[in-house]
Amino acid sequence: MQRSFLSVVPALWLLLAGCTFVPKPVDSGQLVFWEVRPAAENGASAHVLGSVHFGRAALHFDPAIETALAEADVLVFEVAPDEMDPLLVQGALAELGRLPPGRSLADELPEKTWRALRMRLELAGLPPDGLAIYEPWVAMIQVIGLDMAAAGFQSEQGVEQQLLKQAGGQPSVGLETARFQLELFDGLPRKTQISMLEDALATGASKNALHIDLILEAWRVGDLDLLQRVMNPEPDDPEAQLFHERVFTARNRHMADGLAALLTEPKRYFVTVGAGHTIGDDGVPALLRARGFRVRRIPRSEP
Repeated sequence: MQRSFLSVVPALWLLLAGCTFVPKPVDSGQLVFWEVRPAAENGASAHVLGSVHFGRAALHFDPAIETALAEADVLVFEVAPDEMDPLLVQGALAELGRLPPGRSLADELPEKTWRALRMRLELAGLPPDGLAIYEPWVAMIQVIGLDMAAAGFQSEQGVEQQLLKQAGGQPSVGLETARFQLELFDGLPRKTQISMLEDALATGASKNALHIDLILEAWRVGDLDLLQRVMNPEPDDPEAQLFHERVFTARNRHMADGLAALLTEPKRYFVTVGAGHTIGDDGVPALLRARGFRVRRIPRSEP
């Protein structure tokens, strides 16, 4: 398995987008970035940045983002950086993703899907038997990781990793744990796991690259409408809808709960979560606004 496979987890929405168009992002003049304060002033504040987890080149952050990062007391991520140790994550995956004794992945998959998976792994120079003892969701993550690498995307060039390079050594916390994220996939019905694996096999590196490039450009110009169109699943795909509810909508509520709890303390937080968790009426900023928090989207700085 790839050492950086966990960084693929937040990017799985690419498979669900169903995006067959290539629109031109519209410059909104605003960032994918919000300031959040409690209704009753208590000295607490949070800056919430929607991120893109992969990139192919270094990003240049707006001065408003850099200033908020430098002034923060605490950095908040989906998963705290110290929980991303590959050995710890691999151990959790081996425990959660392993099939019962006597079962193999070939037994779980339709014959056509198993043949397609074997071919994809062999083309990458990997032995298919390495995945034989794992559930379909583990194979899905492996396939997506291979495609991202083939397209030249690296988590090291994503928003979180580049922010960490610029941070001033502030303490960091996570809204979730690595195990929690993996348990989301392990808890998906087998039918949904197989459907998502088949989507991964059908998507390929070129389509993933197109989607991420489009998302990066929409993120750069603050086009939230386009981000929502690209990231939302097709309404007539029940497996993708279930995946989206479990992996996005439910987690948005969980993240909003976590931020609301943090904001009871008079500290300045810099929060980074995937852009897919910040958009729409069920995104984290909208959920906090509905709870009475003062939420302001931040404009891009003048050149």
